[in-house]
Amino acid sequence: MAERSTAAVDVADESGGTDGKDKPSSTAAERTTADGSTDHDGDDSATADVPGASDTTDEVTPASQSPQPPELHSGHKLARRYRLEECVTRLDGFSSWRAVDEKLRRAVGVHLLAADHPRARPVLAAARSAALLGDPRFVQVLDAVEENDLVYVVHEWLPDATPLTALLASGPLPTHEAYQLVTQITQAMAAAHREGLAHLRLTPGCVLRTAADQYRIRGLAVNAALRGITSDHPQRTDTEAIGALLYASLTHRWPYGEDAYGLSGMAELTGDSLVPPDQVRAGVHRGLSELAMRAMVNDGATASRQEQPCTTPEELSKAIAALPRIRPPEPEFTAPPPLPEPRLPAGELRRPRHPSSRRARRRTHRDGADCASRTARTRWQGTEVERLRSAHRRTGAGELAVGRHPPERRRVCDAESRTERDRAAEAAGDSSHGQAGRDLPRQGLRPVR
Repeated sequence: MAERSTAAVDVADESGGTDGKDKPSSTAAERTTADGSTDHDGDDSATADVPGASDTTDEVTPASQSPQPPELHSGHKLARRYRLEECVTRLDGFSSWRAVDEKLRRAVGVHLLAADHPRARPVLAAARSAALLGDPRFVQVLDAVEENDLVYVVHEWLPDATPLTALLASGPLPTHEAYQLVTQITQAMAAAHREGLAHLRLTPGCVLRTAADQYRIRGLAVNAALRGITSDHPQRTDTEAIGALLYASLTHRWPYGEDAYGLSGMAELTGDSLVPPDQVRAGVHRGLSELAMRAMVNDGATASRQEQPCTTPEELSKAIAALPRIRPPEPEFTAPPPLPEPRLPAGELRRPRHPSSRRARRRTHRDGADCASRTARTRWQGTEVERLRSAHRRTGAGELAVGRHPPERRRVCDAESRTERDRAAEAAGDSSHGQAGRDLPRQGLRPVR
């Protein structure tokens, strides 16, 4: 037997009504599946009704006249394509299965009814209308067929989605998640009502959260048709159902008297009156608390601060848009783990050398001293060169050769200096010295200073 999925199709209760006298007991809600085990789904087999829908009616068929669901078994194929795998529930003249689409090789869900069932035609009409919506926020209807003596509706199967009943099993939702829930569900239902479609059976089991944190609604129009549920004010019914979902998400309590969907009711605390969520549990966002009360206003209940009640999903969507946006909490900073201490190789006892060791400090000091010495020497050389050049300019003794240059780059005194020396020698009577001085440059010799 394949593993049962929490995203299976809804398990219907026997009456599906909203009148308290027609509700089955919790033990009667447990149904026997095709494999002999008992199944108690948190969606439709729960003992609670559609919240606050006083104008909602359902068709109750006497047990002696109730048609039996078709007798099918695992492995049966529909239209030579859909192979039945596991019976999720068998109840009130119809059964729900997990099946496999052999053509596309994917899991699907299937509702099965006898063709002569009094609800077969309404179910086909509701399934075809829901399939035309094509909104990805709803679980899509893939096929609706009447074949021989069977009527079946094929829809998506979401094995990775988690119903709201499972999310609420561990406690209330965080404020940001509750805000996302009511925002997405309200916008989706407003779009459906604009197309003339209503759910009328919006319970925690019908709301699924995917792995991408997107909420999807299953059973649009089909769930109500399977149970024969109708309403004179469908928009009001769905709006109050959304308010009940928000109330349960904030408080982890069902807002009405009786226990339902794994949540405790409010009868022992408040009786039949509605109490705002922020008075039931501390720390509830006040704006969302008031929103839930405005959505559930019915039969004399008043909203907080005398706000006008929301009677349609469109009005509720506008009220949500008027709230300040609730952002997700900032992620907490976690310090990185400390680095592991270095370990010595096996057999080595001394610690590894660290840059702050004595030898490293000595090497650093020596390198710094050498650098300082080179800098000082460069500065001295530059100063000395400038001093010699300035002295040369003052004396006019000719070009100064700095450093060691080749002999061919050495220059003799200019012509004016040689003329003065010759005149001085002639005045002293040493004419030979003057002639010699004049001949020296011709021989490539340098006069002695």
